[in-house]
Amino acid sequence: MQQICKSYIKTVIIHYKPDLYDYMQLYKDDPFRRTIKVSQSNHLDFKGFSNDANGLAQAIVSLRNKYAPKVLLS
Repeated sequence: MQQICKSYIKTVIIHYKPDLYDYMQLYKDDPFRRTIKVSQSNHLDFKGFSNDANGLAQAIVSLRNKYAPKVLLS
């Protein structure tokens, strides 16, 4: 998606689901302790990120920085 957004002339905002971390807390008290297969996905862009909510957030920002640095994340 971010690669597509890069081609637009106007500012693009990607709005991630605002309750994403709240949803993760439904099953565990701490969303940062919940296992999320970020680097375990074996996707080349996700290597080195932790497999938790923090790693997911960092991976999202990393994708934006790599493919479409002018895209705003919300």
